[in-house]
Amino acid sequence: LGVDAAPDGRIFVADTGNARIQVFRIEGGQGRPLARFGRFGSGPGEFNYPMDVLVRENKLYVADMKNSRVQIFSLEGEFLGFIPDPRKHGDLRLGPTSLSTDEENRLYVSTLNHEVLIFDSKDQLVGRIGAPGEMDGELSYPYGVARDFLGNLWVADTNNGRVQVFDRRGQFRFKFGGLAMPRGVAIDKRSRVYVVDVLQHTVFVLDKDGSQLFQFGTRGLDEGEFNFPNDIVVHDDTIYVADRENNRVSVWGY
Repeated sequence: LGVDAAPDGRIFVADTGNARIQVFRIEGGQGRPLARFGRFGSGPGEFNYPMDVLVRENKLYVADMKNSRVQIFSLEGEFLGFIPDPRKHGDLRLGPTSLSTDEENRLYVSTLNHEVLIFDSKDQLVGRIGAPGEMDGELSYPYGVARDFLGNLWVADTNNGRVQVFDRRGQFRFKFGGLAMPRGVAIDKRSRVYVVDVLQHTVFVLDKDGSQLFQFGTRGLDEGEFNFPNDIVVHDDTIYVADRENNRVSVWGY
């Protein structure tokens, strides 16, 4: 369900159905497996429906949804800790669905509680965006979040079929609608915004103002086709899409 790329080119994949993380490197147009770690359970290093992965400051963060936590590992798979940490976060409950970070090293966690939680560089909770509902600024099971270079936060408001954009203060700015089930969101260095629509089996590409530029992908089993895609990351003009029901990551380039 989830994918991210490390600066050294390693690709980390949330292998959700197998309750583990897999690590690959692209060589000769193919993904060469490097490592895997994790198993089903609720202890440290165990997963129950890992939905997303995020490389942040040489650490790997995993949205361990049904265990209601984010687990933190080294990039070699060594367990380092949890969010929430009772010493920092008390009885905070997460239900995390997706993860993102920004240039200021903040952590954004979309949750089953219809909100996005914001943590600072020391993983202290510093903000919340959203509330249950259908009005502007309200969310329904968000999955997918990314911050652009102007400081705006783009959130896949999944069950409301739209993407909402919030400013630095968490105030609603505008929305992009007409989607079936948006999930993964990514932004490239040219400020293009990529939105995965699970039920349309398509990636929509928008400009910084929310106008559609183009789209790619259609339903199918062949190369260049998707079958319920779920997540997306852009790294050095290479686009990685977690192609859920095809049990693969699809790799694209310009």
